[in-house]
Amino acid sequence: MLPSTDRLAQYALEYPFDDEYVIDFKYWAKGQIAAVLSFDDGTADETLDLDSDYELTDPDDTGTLTKISDWNHAATRLTIYRTLELIQETDYRNGEALNMDTLEQDLDYSAARDQQIAEALARAATWPVTDPEGLSAELPSLLLRAGKFAAWNEEGEWAPADGIPGVPVSSSWATILEGEASSFIEAFLDAADAAAAQSTLGVPPTTRKISAGIGLSGGGDLSADRTLSWAPAYSASATYAAGDIVTYDGNVYVCILTGTNQTPAFPSTSYWKWVWSLNVTVSTDDPSGTPDDGDIWITREA
Repeated sequence: MLPSTDRLAQYALEYPFDDEYVIDFKYWAKGQIAAVLSFDDGTADETLDLDSDYELTDPDDTGTLTKISDWNHAATRLTIYRTLELIQETDYRNGEALNMDTLEQDLDYSAARDQQIAEALARAATWPVTDPEGLSAELPSLLLRAGKFAAWNEEGEWAPADGIPGVPVSSSWATILEGEASSFIEAFLDAADAAAAQSTLGVPPTTRKISAGIGLSGGGDLSADRTLSWAPAYSASATYAAGDIVTYDGNVYVCILTGTNQTPAFPSTSYWKWVWSLNVTVSTDDPSGTPDDGDIWITREA
């Protein structure tokens, strides 16, 4: 009798691990049990060794796996499963006595092998039963599918593809999708850290700074968005120190005398030094009117 339809058990792990784990399905030999550790960080599964990493109770309808080594502390899941060889070694002959225990075990083996195959099929990619009959699930040959994407043709069958139809890609990525990864991309993928990747791509580091310059404010490094603005407008009620920058009447001035509260004037005074003008006029004809002091006029020559 095979009392359970299960052939595997899974346990979530968190270090420190438990010492014992229940096997709630039948096994006839200890060698039929496999135990595997899995990880959430992308590390490959690790198969544990019987008598080195764990011990098992004698075969029965259920059992217990006991940890006897220091398992990888990063493991997050333990999978215990039964695996049988897909063979039948009992030879039944006409006229010989039939041992019922042997027959029962062979029938149990048969059901267990069916469970093993059914569980494997449940993990396989299959077509819905509602699809048309005759739809082939056979993959293209190695020569056709090597370096390609897995895709489906108009009939819904497997077909190798160079790219993704309908999805625009840049010329550089098109090269990659065609299976011709350049040394540039290889160097990027092999970069040891973000700084190395930035260097490979030619991307400036976030420590690179934007200097606002005279008459502007809002500079800083590239770790955040920056907005450059004109220096603050002159205020008659304010007191300025040497080095302060203001805008006034379309011009930029820098204070050259601490305690200044006199109005700036073009071109310069003993309190303010004119830096440059914000007034730029571009004309294709001769300008009309008279520019103010400090204005910049650009005109087309006759």
